[in-house]
Amino acid sequence: MTPREREVLGLPGVGPSNEEIADRLHLGVTTVKTHAAGLMAKTGRDNRIRLAVLAVLAGITSD
Repeated sequence: MTPREREVLGLPGVGPSNEEIADRLHLGVTTVKTHAAGLMAKTGRDNRIRLAVLAVLAGITSD
């Protein structure tokens, strides 16, 4: 997992939309979606909610 993927993974755990993540990280929405898709493939999760649960359990959510 890249540092940027880890950063993107930490944000869904606190509930923002793709647009809010993009704004917060100064990325395009498509880039956020690409990172989320990559994270799902790497972690075996099939949706953002499961990614969020992973982030919370791993203790990598951001405020």
